[in-house]
Amino acid sequence: MIIKQSVEIGGRSLSIETGRMAKQADGAALVQYGDKVQPFCLC
Repeated sequence: MIIKQSVEIGGRSLSIETGRMAKQADGAALVQYGDKVQPFCLC
């Protein structure tokens, strides 16, 4: 199940998405703020 939440902060969109990548990790999220993207993974 893919979960995605978005909110606008400082005129840019902040979105956090889980459930798409690193399914064997304890937690993984793809965070996007404006045009910057950063994957996070907790094992």
